[in-house]
Formats: sequence, C-alpha cells, structure tokens
Amino acid sequence: MSKSGFTLIELIVIVGLILTLLAISALSFNRYSVKYNVEREIRQLYANLMDARMRAMQQKRQYLVVLASGSYTIYLDNDEDGAVDPTDTVVTDLSQDKLPYPIAWGLAGGTDNFYFNSWGLVNINGNIRISTSTDAEYDCINLRKTRINLGKWNGSSCINK
Repeated sequence: MSKSGFTLIELIVIVGLILTLLAISALSFNRYSVKYNVEREIRQLYANLMDARMRAMQQKRQYLVVLASGSYTIYLDNDEDGAVDPTDTVVTDLSQDKLPYPIAWGLAGGTDNFYFNSWGLVNINGNIRISTSTDAEYDCINLRKTRINLGKWNGSSCINK
C-alpha cells in the first residue's frame, strides 16, 4: 500500500526555505524604504527651496534659509539684512522640523544660512546633503548663484544629476 504525503524532514526544509526567502525580501524592502525616504526628504527640501526662490522673485522680497541638522527654517527677511531677527517672519508652509534623516551642508564661509534676494539669486555657493550611507538616486542639492540642482553625493562633492 502506497501512502502519499510529506515527511517531517521535507516540511522542515520547505519551511526553512520560505523563512530564508522572507528574510531576504525583508532586508531588500528595508533598503528600498530607506532609499525612498532619503530621496523623498531631499526632493521636499529642493521643492521648498525652489518655492522660496519663486516667492522672492514674485514678491521682490528676500527669503532667508537657516539650516540645522534636524530641521530647516525659511524666513521672509523683512529688513533684508541676511540675518534672523525679530522682524523676520517664519514661512511655516516651507519650513520643516524633525527631519527623519539629518542634513549636512557645505556653504561658502562655513555658515549655516543663505538667502534668495529679490531676483531669486542665492547669495553664496555650496551644497546641502542628507547624511546617510544609502545608495539613493538623489541625496544632495547644489546651490549656485543662479541655479539649484539635485545631485548624488560621491563622498566629497555633490554631482548634478
């Protein structure tokens, strides 16, 4: 009489293979998720900078950007002195608190702020990047007087994409 079915060893091998495949897919998903979140954060920062730049040109006013490791704040620089003071207005819809990934910057003069003048020009050159080791498509922003570009950090500089 022939009995069909699986032996206990066959079931253990199959369950082991399934668990191994699940572990591999979970690690891949985690890497993809981090990469996606880094790209989302840098694109949001880029969009906010471009919005501040457009507002500066449209309103013929100066906008000040102040960077911190876990946040950035964009001000309407009412007295146009390039520094934060009580007369400046925080632009709440462009500012971000508690960023998921820390940002680092390399701005000329080692400063932590820059501004867009009434022509939409940046006052200094430099870069802003997300401090992470993930292999995201975009993880930095190049600031030039007339241009703002998304890029990829190569370890020492931001290469435009």
